[in-house]
Amino acid sequence: MEFLNEINLTLIADKTIATLVYCASALILLLIGKFIYQLLNRNINVNSELVIKDNFAFSIQYVGYLLGLLLSIGGAIVGESDGLRQDLVNIAMYGGLGLVFLNLASFISDKIILRKFKIAKEVCEDRNEGVAVVAAANYIASGLIVFGAVSGQGGGIHTAAICWAVG
Repeated sequence: MEFLNEINLTLIADKTIATLVYCASALILLLIGKFIYQLLNRNINVNSELVIKDNFAFSIQYVGYLLGLLLSIGGAIVGESDGLRQDLVNIAMYGGLGLVFLNLASFISDKIILRKFKIAKEVCEDRNEGVAVVAAANYIASGLIVFGAVSGQGGGIHTAAICWAVG
């Protein structure tokens, strides 16, 4: 009986450590995503928009970006495990792919879909909440598409890219 308790404790410890590693990898990708957002939007000071200016429109857009980012990262985490090492490779690969797709969707939205005006100007200067909702919805939709493409059975990076492009 003592032996079974030791096995259960070891199993619980292993699962707990794996869970913490998965959470840490997701947090690292989230921080990388925030850095990329700031890098691609150099003219936007996130802290100033959120704290000093109290820009509600920007908060809508930014939360949409973070939610889309979490969805795309989550797609790499859910599902059957291939072992911790392979799972971390998959999280890095598909999470990175999600970062690329999310920011590419933002670019496409700004340059093609909403080409008549600049999203950053509308959200940050004019505080246009309607444009912020559209931008947030675009981020969330892209995150959901990446989540579905990555977490589905079969395929790989090519499948995820095709699903994102079609979506």
